[in-house]
Amino acid sequence: MQEAIDTCRRGTVHWVKGNLEKAIHLFDEAIRLDPGYARAYCNRGSAQITRGDFQAAVLDLSQAIRLDAAYTRAYNNRGYAHMKLGDLDKAVADFTEAVRLDREYVEAYQNRAEAYGLLGEAEESERDHATYKEIQEQKRLSPVGGKR
Repeated sequence: MQEAIDTCRRGTVHWVKGNLEKAIHLFDEAIRLDPGYARAYCNRGSAQITRGDFQAAVLDLSQAIRLDAAYTRAYNNRGYAHMKLGDLDKAVADFTEAVRLDREYVEAYQNRAEAYGLLGEAEESERDHATYKEIQEQKRLSPVGGKR
């Protein structure tokens, strides 16, 4: 397990540096080392989004969720991939699950606001955008490392 974690971390470093192919190769290796490591699937799926391969992203992020049903980032990122594929109802469902799991997950509110906007649901979009702004402001005013 530790070798998979270390390999996944190296993949993340390459991903941040923009070396997507190397990052994906390292995430593949982490998955080979530990097929039950949800983070490796989530990171590979997120790198697939960066690369523009939204179908592959959905597959990887779905596997991450199967392995860890409370993985908020996987729901958010899969929702984003669904949104890019035009599957807006699936996107909204994933963003909704992400905020159900973490009421302060600002990116999920922001993404769901965008999806609602694309669906023509202006009231819901405005509500989520307002929630996003409110959470951002609360975090800005909170003491460093503190909970509100």
